Amino acid sequence: MPTSAVTPDDVVRHIFRYLAEVGESRTKPVRTHDDARHQVWFADLPAQFGSFLTDAVPGDTPLWLRADRPVRHEPPAPPLPLAHWLGDREIRDSARETPPEPRAETDIQADEISAEGSARTRHITVSLADSPQRDTVYAQYRAWSREWEGWARRDRVMKPVVRAYDRLYRLCVDASELGETFELVVGFGYLTWSAQGEPIRRHLVTCRAVITIDPDTGAITVGPDPEHGSPVLEESMLDAGQKARADIRALVRQELEAAGDTTDPQLADQLHRALTTWTIAAHEAGRYDPAPNRHRAAGDPAVPVVSFAPVLLLRERTRRSMLEALRAVALSIEQGAEPTALLRAIAGAGGDRPLGEPGSGDAAGPPPELYFALHQPHGSRPEGPEGQTPRGHQRAVREPHR
Repeated sequence: MPTSAVTPDDVVRHIFRYLAEVGESRTKPVRTHDDARHQVWFADLPAQFGSFLTDAVPGDTPLWLRADRPVRHEPPAPPLPLAHWLGDREIRDSARETPPEPRAETDIQADEISAEGSARTRHITVSLADSPQRDTVYAQYRAWSREWEGWARRDRVMKPVVRAYDRLYRLCVDASELGETFELVVGFGYLTWSAQGEPIRRHLVTCRAVITIDPDTGAITVGPDPEHGSPVLEESMLDAGQKARADIRALVRQELEAAGDTTDPQLADQLHRALTTWTIAAHEAGRYDPAPNRHRAAGDPAVPVVSFAPVLLLRERTRRSMLEALRAVALSIEQGAEPTALLRAIAGAGGDRPLGEPGSGDAAGPPPELYFALHQPHGSRPEGPEGQTPRGHQRAVREPHR
């Protein structure tokens, strides 16, 4: 039976697909992200933040999240002499059901002159019941306690907002300082399953993210990385028999492409369909929950359960980035892209035209094409406009044009 001839492009595609599969087989799978540097679940964020879960987040670029800097109010300062009888820690504790009351005793500084005429300061313990200022203290307390109750009510409402903002602030600082060894992603489709007796707790779809702080307002925003913003299916935590078949992966990719940058709530149906398609194909009893909250692990670990449960994740980079780059090369060729001369040379499918000869690229040709991202050593600087370090502190490996 006649077979179609294998073209050089087929060779390139098979070589890069093979390299990715071999590399993954030699990489220990990361089953969970429990040890990630930061995990911020969107469902846990306060309603005061703008989130794509409820509506489109306003901004000049697509955003998943906007957290305005909360206003922090100090508790009312008690006047003197009342301040001597109240503890600072109790004053700042808005979780108390009642205002802190004056202490029965307190230590007050007292100045005294020694027999030699030198001045010194010492602390003496004074009882409020015996203090001549007792009536003044109680009168001040009645007025101050009413102010404190109003502050405590406001502070209890704002405290979750402040805590959430502070978490995002620390995440932003770490993402900037650790960008060479860590990556920031938004994950969708929280999967619980098991493989070889190990629990799986990972997201099936991720999208590279960028977090920024407005220097004028302090507002924190999270949006897709403009250089690597497309959602991708991740199955590196699974065993070979648990991964989707090629036709299922193709369907999932189609839905992910339709979902775009995943920030538009009106396109969320495509994202849900992609996760539903994968779950149904994974197991006859597999279940997908489109709720924003993560589910509890199923009673039977052999059954995969997936919930939408988006998360903002700062995780350590692994060899997975290179493996994804290899797969991306193979996929682009499958979709009709023509391999460049460099790719053909790497795969040993250069034909009869050596790399560097006319036709393989020249100064007047298209700009160099990015294939892989290499980690940039700490403290290194951009290499100029053509080799400038892209977002995420990475250097580009490009095909030279001669």
